[in-house]
Amino acid sequence: KRFAARACAPPAGRSFCLDFEVDRDMTKDTFCAYFRGARAGPPAGRSAEVAGKVTFLSWAPSYYRSAPGATRGLRHQLDDASSCAAWRLIARILRDRPAGAGVGPAPGGSGFLVVTEGYGGTCPEQERRHEVGRLPARETREVLALLDYRQNRSATPLSPRKREVLF
Repeated sequence: KRFAARACAPPAGRSFCLDFEVDRDMTKDTFCAYFRGARAGPPAGRSAEVAGKVTFLSWAPSYYRSAPGATRGLRHQLDDASSCAAWRLIARILRDRPAGAGVGPAPGGSGFLVVTEGYGGTCPEQERRHEVGRLPARETREVLALLDYRQNRSATPLSPRKREVLF
């Protein structure tokens, strides 16, 4: 038997942003990820590479936080494979979810997702925002497996001292 090949269209403007948060008991893990295709053309015989950078913050109420000056956030970079896998996952979630799904009370550990296609591109009119809403536990785990540096071994920490331009 043959299997159906699944292709997904690239994001508008060849860039996208993910805002993802997961509610924990007394904390909230937030991820803001920016993905953009390489500006230069791909080498012969290869597809264009996608760069991804993620900012992670573990938010807690002031009375629950650790010592002053303690780092609760981290920035890391994702490789091409993880960045492309992120878009394929998001494209599948957007395709399979009916409009308005994912609203209502949050079960423990479920994530809330907002996707913006064309974010930071040269044509703001291409920007499209999708408020996906609450994700089921399975999809939350899939998104975390790509965005969370504690689960994705290909995530490379970025130096906190160096001020750098995202793209």
